[in-house]
Amino acid sequence: MVSIIGGGNGNQKHTGLYIESSSYVNVYFNTMRVQAGAKVPASSGAELKTSTNIVVKNNLLSNFGNGYAYYVTTPDCVSSSDFNNYYSNSIGSLDATITP
Repeated sequence: MVSIIGGGNGNQKHTGLYIESSSYVNVYFNTMRVQAGAKVPASSGAELKTSTNIVVKNNLLSNFGNGYAYYVTTPDCVSSSDFNNYYSNSIGSLDATITP
């Protein structure tokens, strides 16, 4: 489990799980809880960027502040995503187009 609770005065976004430029990573059975202050830029429970063959299954991804529960910049990097639960306070909080 990863839990990040921060103040609202900084400009550093909060991310529970961050994967960039990686291949063949399995992300199973994790809990990511992020809560940043109102002035912090869009944070995320999990963020995946420019990677390949990432599998995301059976995770709880939540963001109680400003931002996303699950943010994927390149949907092709996720080869499979299933049985995950998402929560975010923000509108439009799931920014991923993933075909399992």
